Amino acid sequence: MQEKMKFREALQKVQELALQNNHQITEEEATACLKEFELSKEQEQLVYSYLEAQHIRVEGFAGTGVNPFESPQEEDKDPLELLSEEDKSFLEEYRQMTGETLPGTERQRLASGYLKKTVEKEALIQAYMPVSMDLALSYAGKGIPVADLIQEGSVGLLMALDTLELREDTISEDEYIQEGIKGSIEAFLEEEEGLKDSDDRILEKINYIAEAIRNLSEELERKVSLEELSAYLEMPKEEVAEILKLTGEEIETEEPAEKSGDAVGYADISDFQVF
Repeated sequence: MQEKMKFREALQKVQELALQNNHQITEEEATACLKEFELSKEQEQLVYSYLEAQHIRVEGFAGTGVNPFESPQEEDKDPLELLSEEDKSFLEEYRQMTGETLPGTERQRLASGYLKKTVEKEALIQAYMPVSMDLALSYAGKGIPVADLIQEGSVGLLMALDTLELREDTISEDEYIQEGIKGSIEAFLEEEEGLKDSDDRILEKINYIAEAIRNLSEELERKVSLEELSAYLEMPKEEVAEILKLTGEEIETEEPAEKSGDAVGYADISDFQVF
């Protein structure tokens, strides 16, 4: 148990070092922090993969080949190549409905006319729907259906039109509307990323506790109680109990048996991978 605690502390030191360096650490630095544990090459690779899952870039580690800090879309790659067949089908239908993207000068003329009350709002919306689609495509490859990106772009379009009169003189009407579309899409992506990070953290805790249950029950050769598990993990009992509820696992406290559920058993870690 003491060895595992020391390893967790060393891994925490690696993460803290990476955070001080803009979420980056070299493979050599990480290896040096964990040197005393004499990890095998395979174990080192698992540690580096774990760090990358925490959005920490390990320089020198090939990993999955995906940089979590950069857009998965390559500059010289057609955005359509990043889409699923379902997305491509949706785009084809959407393009037929909205038509081709108008030149910027024509969009600017319509936007100026809208402010002068000579162009109807519906006409301006129709003119910018293809723009919303084009901008949504520039964010393709982030794991979000393109239909959702276009929808968020449409929300940004409507908000931009409703506030068009408030724009600064240093920006044109067309630029203001496009920025409104992009801003809405980017805000949506940030929110989705926040939800994903939250789910990842919960999954990490579930699997971490599941492995602790397995290790501790094998070490004690019996089922373990909530109190024992809490002490082993150095986590509050309440937090452990809340996470275990997500797995449907019943736990035992130090109260009399008739007042409590079953103890935590010899669970296999795969039983807890619920996401």
